[in-house]
Amino acid sequence: MFSRQIPSAGQLVAQRKLCYNHRMTREQLIERKQQVIAELRRCQRALEQLRLRADRHSQRRIADLERRAETLMAEEARLRQEIDRSR
Repeated sequence: MFSRQIPSAGQLVAQRKLCYNHRMTREQLIERKQQVIAELRRCQRALEQLRLRADRHSQRRIADLERRAETLMAEEARLRQEIDRSR
């Protein structure tokens, strides 16, 4: 269905731990923020497509994607703050 899979919650946690375990440069923070935004857009497109369906499986997947979108939005906000502080 999609050209690129949306990362699992475990993968997102691992990426966040990577960010916290070593001090990222401003450029790395910006790059990660761009990755998060791209992942969020893919997640939102998937949500739009699934909301057009009415089956039970889609409803469960929608709930999963909504949680993932919230996680991505939180990470993007955190990265934005770190980028601002790195000036």
